[in-house]
Amino acid sequence: MELRKTALRLLIISIVVSGALAIAALVTGEFGSLQAKVLLSALATSGASICGMACGAAWDQDRWRPAALGGLALVLVTLAITLFAFWVEPEPINTWMKTVATGWLLSVAAAHASLLGLARTDRLLGWVRTGSIILGFALAIGIALPVWSTIYQDNSAYFRGLGVVGVLMLTGSLSLPVAARLRGLPAAGEASSDGPGTRVMCPACSHVQRAPLGHIRCESCGADYRIEFDAV
Repeated sequence: MELRKTALRLLIISIVVSGALAIAALVTGEFGSLQAKVLLSALATSGASICGMACGAAWDQDRWRPAALGGLALVLVTLAITLFAFWVEPEPINTWMKTVATGWLLSVAAAHASLLGLARTDRLLGWVRTGSIILGFALAIGIALPVWSTIYQDNSAYFRGLGVVGVLMLTGSLSLPVAARLRGLPAAGEASSDGPGTRVMCPACSHVQRAPLGHIRCESCGADYRIEFDAV
């Protein structure tokens, strides 16, 4: 929860800074190197906050915590490299900017994987989710390769293949939550008062519902809380 609050604060601050710089540039007509660096840094921080919140959402799913931690680490490292490249401008700058681009592509793929991890799946939909995650990372790496090598830049068949991968990834990702609903699977954190589980009382509004132990969302007020059982 603290991670999400920190990410939201950073997102709000970066949006305010970006807006202030844009207004200042319009009013004064001046937009130099310093303003560009500050604006790009604010945008990078916004992107890292969004990707970080997506990875943090998967933290609530116990079996996805290692993947969420890896995604968060990737996002933070990418943000650090981005800010270093913007402000220090190390040589060779082209190599650093290629690293920045690759890092952001992989960060978006990690955020995409984390969001898919929130979906409830059965055996069949589990394969769809796994395939979509693999395709997401394959697409990110596929886009990064032409950044590093000119071999792929003039290969139209290569980019058509990337397009096919992108379409398959989007098809699987967008159809996953819809298919889960059609198959009667509850959304992550959703509990039904008529389903199996333990009767629990919401600490926020005292609503009683039946739900499995773990992450629970109150049907009445929407509050999120977690109940765990510790054997004595």
